[in-house]
Amino acid sequence: MANLVSAMVPTLHLPTSPATHSRRRRWLGTRAYWLCQLAGWGGLFLVWLIPLPFRATAIRYDVLYGLLLCVSGAALTHLLRLVFLDQLRTTRTWPALFLRLLPWIIGASMAHAGPLLWFIALLPANESVSEFHPFPENETFVYLDTLTLAAPIFTIWTGFYLGLRYYRQHQAAQLDRLRLDAAVKDSELRALKAQLNPHFLFNSLNTLRALIPRDLTQPREAITLLSELLRASLACGHEETIPLARELETVDNYLALEKLRFEQRVHIRREIDAAALPWRVPPFLVQTLVENAVKYGIATREAGGEITLSARIESGGLRLRITNPGRIAPAGDSTGLGLKNSRARLALLFGPAAALTLTQAAADLVLAEAVIPAVTTAAAAAHAP
Repeated sequence: MANLVSAMVPTLHLPTSPATHSRRRRWLGTRAYWLCQLAGWGGLFLVWLIPLPFRATAIRYDVLYGLLLCVSGAALTHLLRLVFLDQLRTTRTWPALFLRLLPWIIGASMAHAGPLLWFIALLPANESVSEFHPFPENETFVYLDTLTLAAPIFTIWTGFYLGLRYYRQHQAAQLDRLRLDAAVKDSELRALKAQLNPHFLFNSLNTLRALIPRDLTQPREAITLLSELLRASLACGHEETIPLARELETVDNYLALEKLRFEQRVHIRREIDAAALPWRVPPFLVQTLVENAVKYGIATREAGGEITLSARIESGGLRLRITNPGRIAPAGDSTGLGLKNSRARLALLFGPAAALTLTQAAADLVLAEAVIPAVTTAAAAAHAP
C-alpha cells in the first residue's frame, strides 16, 4: 500500500542539485536570472506606467508607487529564491515542496504589502495613489487591498521561477546524457582500434595456447589470463556499470598475469566488505587504478612492494581505496589520461557526489580513492542491460 501511494505522488526530479552551486552563485544568482528579474519586474513597471498619460486626472505619486512596487518586489523575490534553493536541497516531491513554500510565499506577500502601506501613509492629507488606491480612513482596508495585489504577483513569480529552473536543469541533464553516450561510443571506438578486433585476438590467443606444449605451464597460463581479460573487455563493452564482484574478477586476472611477470616482487592485500560486492561501478574503474599502482609502484622498484585493495560501505556510499609504495609521478612522466577518463565517467554516471582522488598519503605511499554515492546506485543499475 505504501508503494502504491508513493507511486501516485509526483516526484520532484531536479537533474542538478542546488547543493552543487557555489556560495557566490546561491547568493548573487546568475546573469540569466537577473535578466529574467529585470524583464519581469521592469515589464510590470511599464504596465503600471502605460495608462498614466491617458487618465483624466493626473496622480502625482503613481510613478513612485509603481517604482516601490517593483523594486521591493524584486528584492523580496530574490530573498525568496534563497529559501527555494534551500528547500530544493531536501524536498523530493512536488506536493511536499508546495506545502513548504506556501507559508514563505504568503509571508513575502505580506512583507511586500508593508512598504506600500507605509508609502501611502506618508502621503499628505487628501492625497492618494492612483484611482485604484484612494486613501481611506481604515488602514487595515488599505493593507488587505494591497495584499490582494502582491499575493498573485508572488504566486506567478514562483511558478515561473520553478518552471524555468526545472526546464533549464532538464536540458542540462539531457546534455550530460548525450555527453555520456558520446563518451561511451568514443571509448568503444578507441577500444576497437586499440585491440585490433578483439574477437580475432581472442580466437588467436586460444590457438596459440593450443600450440604451446603442456609442460610449459607459465606461457599457457599467461595466455589464458590474457584471454580472460579480453573476454571481460568484450562482455563489458556495452555496459555502463557492473557489480563490483564482477569487476574484482577482472582485477584478479590482471594481477595473476602481473604476478607471472614480477613473481615475488608484487604482494596483494585485499580488504573487501561483503556488502560492497553487489555495488555497481563503471567497468575497468578498479582495474585502471590497480594497473597504475603496478606501473608506478611495483615496476619501478627493484624490491617490489605491496598493493592494498579495499572496498567498504561508508556513510551509505561505496569507498574504494588502492595503495601502493612510491610517489606520485611528475606531470611529465604520465599523461594522466586514465584517471581523467575515470573521473569523467564517474561524474557523468553518478553526478558531483562521486569523486576520484590520487594523493600522497605518506612519504612512500600513494593512495587512489574513489567514492560512489548511494543515491545514484539505483539509477546506475537501471542503465545496465
